[in-house]
Amino acid sequence: DVLDGIDKARGSMMLLRSMTPDIIAMDEISDAEDCRAVKGISGCGTGILATAHGRNLEELLRRDTYRELFDIKVF
Repeated sequence: DVLDGIDKARGSMMLLRSMTPDIIAMDEISDAEDCRAVKGISGCGTGILATAHGRNLEELLRRDTYRELFDIKVF
């Protein structure tokens, strides 16, 4: 199933509540709201497949939103 035309955070919460998916996939998590959604999903037993653009891991970890996800072992 695919949701389109809705922001990632709201859509992922809708999916969690209504479909109990094994995995939620998101393209280009990029802001604090997207990362909060990923954190919420990670605590529900649903797997996450997400992309985040950066040249390398070091670059991603310089960004607060991504570093927090790594710090809490989401990825």
